[in-house]
Amino acid sequence: MDVGSCSEVLASAHECTSASKAVARAAGDPRLLCLALNARYWVAFVPGHPDGLEALGQELLAVSARGGLLGYQRTR
Repeated sequence: MDVGSCSEVLASAHECTSASKAVARAAGDPRLLCLALNARYWVAFVPGHPDGLEALGQELLAVSARGGLLGYQRTR
């Protein structure tokens, strides 16, 4: 896979995860929103693009806590 196609795939993934977050928010389903936030986190988890990772992680933890979705919370 060349650099151009990697950029295209990443751009498409960002677009898809943005849309999935919007759908999940509109549905008001915390499980669906956790799935969308998790997908967005992993799409954003690429070298050179740390912006927003902390905010995504914090939102994922907050939504999962409110929804009682322990699988999305940190364990120590």
